[in-house]
Amino acid sequence: MRDTSSINNEIITFLNKWENTPLPSKELVFEYTLIAKNLMFAEIELIKRTTSLMSKNIKNWALENSPIYKKEKEYFSKEDLENKNIWYVENMREESQPMATSGSTTGNKFKYLRWDRFLKFIEGDNHYDLILEEFKIKKPKVADFSQNAFIKEKSIQKIQTDNFMQHHGFHMEAEVFYVSRTKEYFENQNKFFDEILDFFEENPVDVFLTSGPTINSIVHHLKRRGKFKKITNLLSNTCEYLIKSDAKFLKDNNVIENCCDHMKCWDGGAGFFTCQHGTYHLMDNLSFCKEIDTKLICTDYFSFPSPFVSYWNGDYCKINNNYNRCLCGRAFRPFLFLQNRPFSIKGKCISEFQEKIKKSGINGIKQMKCGVSKIEVVCKWELNKKEKETIISIMSDFEIGFIVEGI
Repeated sequence: MRDTSSINNEIITFLNKWENTPLPSKELVFEYTLIAKNLMFAEIELIKRTTSLMSKNIKNWALENSPIYKKEKEYFSKEDLENKNIWYVENMREESQPMATSGSTTGNKFKYLRWDRFLKFIEGDNHYDLILEEFKIKKPKVADFSQNAFIKEKSIQKIQTDNFMQHHGFHMEAEVFYVSRTKEYFENQNKFFDEILDFFEENPVDVFLTSGPTINSIVHHLKRRGKFKKITNLLSNTCEYLIKSDAKFLKDNNVIENCCDHMKCWDGGAGFFTCQHGTYHLMDNLSFCKEIDTKLICTDYFSFPSPFVSYWNGDYCKINNNYNRCLCGRAFRPFLFLQNRPFSIKGKCISEFQEKIKKSGINGIKQMKCGVSKIEVVCKWELNKKEKETIISIMSDFEIGFIVEGI
């Protein structure tokens, strides 16, 4: 049980100092890390004052150091930030790591800088490790079946790795099983998923890290098999949209014990996770998000090398700006994640393409998901040549692959 009075007092002390100090300040960000993890357990007015202060700090920094922000705009997009000469903060380059989005659906990688001093603080203390703490998991066995897993000959391997995502945080005691797509994934889906499910039914893990489209395929193959055994304590979904009915099916059939849907975007700073009570929590302690016409607009408190202020990363959402109090003790603004960037190109959602396909008279499409290098169109049955050509022409911006999963 957290001592909320102590948390409130620490935040008041912090605010009394920094609300009366000229901004921007790098020192403020470092001092903020001492109170950030517990911020959402504080009184709501203290949360509002703190998020306002942190937003003001990065906005003032951006105005001083990134000429692009001299423009007055409701929000900024990737196109606005393509010219790095008027965006990057030159004196921060030595403290930063060059990063880029995958560009898996468009082929165009978006480059930015990450302030490496805060990697463990953000991805560990306030993301992957936080989730393990929330669900009371220590020294976990982790299965990593990420959506962009490399194509290998062996589908399941026990690995030694320094990758914090595969450890589900920075606690390097984790035992990691890496699940890779083999040739069989594309040639014989039933056999591939039978091998995966057989293994984890016999060797259940503490954490199964994967993404929504893969979870949907697992649900399909479990239904095909008609038998259900537990494979993990915590299904950890990230990167892509989780279909709520899939998580419910897995819990109802005791395939999983708990599910956490979460995301952290370094380009823009947006982040959320679901606590043990299933509530979606925007990570207002790391960045502040708002909704403009269902666009997810974010201001990242820690993006000093390449400031993200009122930035649209391509995601879509619904946000209620009034705070409620969750049973877990955190304050939260009701939040609904709609669709994410792998399903969008320059502001177009995949739903636009789905509607065009529907109007063309093609039936039997179950879902579309972002694969390793293409959009995978998952079908109830094999489409004929003309139907495939129609879909390819409608989605000409993408490389398309077709997978049959059955009804």
